Amino acid sequence: MLPPTSVTEYLVARYFGTLSSLFHILHGPTFQNQFLAFLQEPEKVSLSWLALLFAIISLTLKTIEASDAGLVVLWQETSFPRDLSILSQKYRNAAMMALSQDQFLVRHEISTLEALLILVHMISHNEGPEYGWALLGSATNIAIALKCHMDGPVPNCLERQRRRRCWAGILITHTYQALCFRDIDLTFLVNMKATMPAWVNDSDITEQSIIEPPPQLPNRLTDMTLIKFQVRLFELSTQICSHISSNDKLNQTLLYRYDTAVSKEQVEWDAIYLVNGGRSILNTAGYAHWCTLQTYAHQLYLLLHRPFHSSRSSQFRAESREKCIKSGLALLDIHHQFFELPRLKCYRWLVKGAISCNALHGAVALTSCMLDMPDDSDMTEHISAIDAAVVRMEALKMKSPACSNVYRVLRCLRSYLSRREPTQTIMTEDLETRFEDWANNVDWFNPDAIDWAYWDTNYTTPQTDGNQTILT
Repeated sequence: MLPPTSVTEYLVARYFGTLSSLFHILHGPTFQNQFLAFLQEPEKVSLSWLALLFAIISLTLKTIEASDAGLVVLWQETSFPRDLSILSQKYRNAAMMALSQDQFLVRHEISTLEALLILVHMISHNEGPEYGWALLGSATNIAIALKCHMDGPVPNCLERQRRRRCWAGILITHTYQALCFRDIDLTFLVNMKATMPAWVNDSDITEQSIIEPPPQLPNRLTDMTLIKFQVRLFELSTQICSHISSNDKLNQTLLYRYDTAVSKEQVEWDAIYLVNGGRSILNTAGYAHWCTLQTYAHQLYLLLHRPFHSSRSSQFRAESREKCIKSGLALLDIHHQFFELPRLKCYRWLVKGAISCNALHGAVALTSCMLDMPDDSDMTEHISAIDAAVVRMEALKMKSPACSNVYRVLRCLRSYLSRREPTQTIMTEDLETRFEDWANNVDWFNPDAIDWAYWDTNYTTPQTDGNQTILT
C-alpha cells in the first residue's frame, strides 16, 4: 500500500521541510520517533497514526511533479499510477479508510485528530474551504472530547503541547469557514478560553519542560509564529463577521476600529517577515507565510468596506471604495506571486483552492468598484490585473472544481468589462444595474453559491481556449 520506504521517507521529509510550516500542528521530533518505530515494527502502529502518515503522503503528492527526482524509485513499480492526482487521492482514501477501521467516530486519540486536521487543511487548499466543513465539524467535536481546549491531566508537557496545537489548528481552520459561512456564529469557539500552545520551536519542547524565549526576544521568529498570527486572525475575523451580520454593520466608528485592528496586525507581520519593507531573500517560507496572512487581511478589509464602496448608497465613502480597489488588486497580486514567482514554486499548490477563491473575491470587488467610477477614469491597471488573472486561471481550470468555477466567473467579468470600453457597444442601464445588484449581493467567498443562471443568460464566453501550460 505504501510507496517504497525510500520514497515514503522522501515524501515525509519534504512535508516537514516545506509544507508543515504552513500548518504547524505536528511536533516534528515526535513524528520522527513514531516514524522510525513504524519502520522497525510496522505491525505495532495504530490505525490512527497510519491515517496521519497517509494524509501527509497524500498532501505532499499534491505539491510535486511526476518528474520529481524523489519519485524515480516509485515509477519502477508498475502498480503505482503515474498520475499524481490519482495517487494522492488513493492515499487520501486510505487515510479515511484507516480512520474508519479504527472507528474514529467513537474511539479517538490525538493521532486521530492530527490526521483529520491535515486532511481538512489539504481539502481546503486544494478544493476550497467549503468542502472541508463537515470533516472539520467532526474534528472539532473530537478535539472537545479529547479536552484539547482544557488543561486536564496529561502524561507530560509534550503531550499537553500536542493537544494545544491541535486546538489552535481547529481555530485557524475555522477562519476560512467564518468567512465562507458568515451567518454562522463561531463566537462559541472564541469564548472557550483555551490555553494556546507555546510559541516556540519544536526543539524547545521536551517531555519535561519548554524552553521559553528570553524576555528581550518576545517576538522572535519560531516554528509557531504563523499559527500565533492566525489564531489572532481567527478571533478578529469572528468579531468582524459577527459585526457585518448585525444591525451595526454601517456603524462607521466600528468600521474604523476593526480597520485599525487589521492594520495593526499587518504592521506586526511586516516587522517579523519583511526586511526594510521588502521580501527577504533568506527566508522564502517566511515570505510565503506573509503572503498567506495578507490574504486574510485583504478579505477582511473587503468585508468591512463593502457596504460603503458604492456611490449609489447613502453610506458611500470614497475612502472605502479606494480600500476595496487596493485590497482587490492585492489579492490578485498574491495569486500572481504564488502562481509565477520562482522562489514560491514549492507553495504553488495553494493556488488550486483557497488562494484562487481569494483572487475571485478580489476580482469581483475590483469590478464592482470599476462600475462605480466615472466613465473617463483610467482603469488600465485594474483591467490588466483581471486580464492576467484570467490567463492564470485558464492554466488552472482543470486542476480543481474551485479553479474551474473561478475561471468561469473571471471570464464573464472580463466580458462584462469589455462592454464598458469605448470601442464596444454601451450596455443598457438595466443590464448594468442588474450586474451591480449581483456584485453587491454575491457571496464573494463561496463560488458554489454564485447564480450561474445569471451569467448563462446574459453572457456568452468562448467555448475553446488557447493552449496554456498546466501546473501540477
